[in-house]
Amino acid sequence: IIQLKAKTISSNQQKSLLNAQIDALSKQIRRSELVAQEITSLPDGVNTYCSVGRM
Repeated sequence: IIQLKAKTISSNQQKSLLNAQIDALSKQIRRSELVAQEITSLPDGVNTYCSVGRM
């Protein structure tokens, strides 16, 4: 019984970690979609810049 409890706790921790990763990746996907949408709506010939690091 103790082993089952330990396994359940471990499984729940893994589930929580995976759910957090899914949430983070979902936010990143949404952000990327919004950026792509905004960039494609710009007219041709507009200069755009990419950040290269932290200031």
